[in-house]
Amino acid sequence: RKEALRRARIREAGELAALRGWWLARMADPATAAREKAVLFLHGHFATSADKVHSPRLLFGQNQMFRAHALGSWRALCLGVAKDPAMLLYLDNAKSRAGNPNENFAREFFELFTLGEGNYTEKDIQESARAFTGWSLNPATREFVSRKPWHDGGMKTVFGKSGNFGGEEIVDLALAQPAAAGFLAGKLWRFYTGREPSPGLRATLGEELRGRGFDLGSFFKTMFCSEEFHDPSLDLAHVKSPVEWLVGLCRALEMPLPHPAVASLALAELGQDLFRPPNVKGWDGGLAWINTATLLRRQEIAASLIRGGSARDSWSGRAARRLANFLAMSRDAADGMAMNAAARQEAVEKAVAQTARPPADMNKLLSIEERTSDEAVARELWRRLHGRAPSREEGVAAVAAARKIEPAGVWTEDSVRELAVTLACAPAFQVL
Repeated sequence: RKEALRRARIREAGELAALRGWWLARMADPATAAREKAVLFLHGHFATSADKVHSPRLLFGQNQMFRAHALGSWRALCLGVAKDPAMLLYLDNAKSRAGNPNENFAREFFELFTLGEGNYTEKDIQESARAFTGWSLNPATREFVSRKPWHDGGMKTVFGKSGNFGGEEIVDLALAQPAAAGFLAGKLWRFYTGREPSPGLRATLGEELRGRGFDLGSFFKTMFCSEEFHDPSLDLAHVKSPVEWLVGLCRALEMPLPHPAVASLALAELGQDLFRPPNVKGWDGGLAWINTATLLRRQEIAASLIRGGSARDSWSGRAARRLANFLAMSRDAADGMAMNAAARQEAVEKAVAQTARPPADMNKLLSIEERTSDEAVARELWRRLHGRAPSREEGVAAVAAARKIEPAGVWTEDSVRELAVTLACAPAFQVL
């Protein structure tokens, strides 16, 4: 039995890596990037982990549900989350029934998902947990099912209102609370700007959101077009999450994304293991993304992706060995038996081939004719990495870095690549 469980976990890890690779590709595609950033917000907001759910299929279904509602109705999204199979398993509502209601989902629904701490009572949680009883899973299909015999049909009092409430009524009661709009608007503002809104701005944003009937797409347009969103004081306030950093680096330098298993390893080492948030609160974000270890790891990964190859002493080399071990275990799991030495060596060689990547093609970014001066090379690479022209001070620093790399001013593709590594590893590239 233990061996069967081990093999199941190995298969699960492979499916999760493939799922991460698929999602990262959507994030890197300009046609879908905006929606996918909203999906990333929802993934952290309604945190659900494979460590408990153990079903990539259900996590994919949840991810698709986020995608369908990311620019639409917040009410429909909250209702979708309450009925989502992965969430039903993660917060234990799948087994909640009359006479023995589980309060986990009701508690997190108010505290983390819709209202924030202090805007509900313990009695509200207890009564709402009764309302959510019976929302469960079909054991055969693992799809949502409402089990009427399990539902507590008695009268309940929530937020001062009484009735024979079910789950849908609880969603509506929560969103009708004064705190609901400001809570969500504040979290969206913090996610997209990296700053906590002032109480006044939070209240204004909340009014805008409620005035638009909690329609997310309409609210995003208002928020992104507001003067406050373009306040210069917000420049460089947002520390890039590992996902934003990895996808942004590859897009800026027109590089392919890493192999899904390698990308999974990179994100885990940087602190954002997709489909495995650390707890029900999701990731803290902001300055928590950066410490001495993760900054060093960002530099190692950036250099490895830009320079290419898979030298044994590089981050890519370590990733290759990790992937080789994973492939070997995966084959063990599929075959039901351990690999012999020759087969394992074959897996190592295959993994090295899969993770090895060519150096980033600098000719895509700067043709030989465009490498006319240190200033031209430095400013163009800066513009590529940051999506804007450098300020005077930023330009001076970039040129100084360029002259250290190529004192003679003869810009080969290798020297352009090394300047890209230097600029990508600099503190300025870690923020927006």
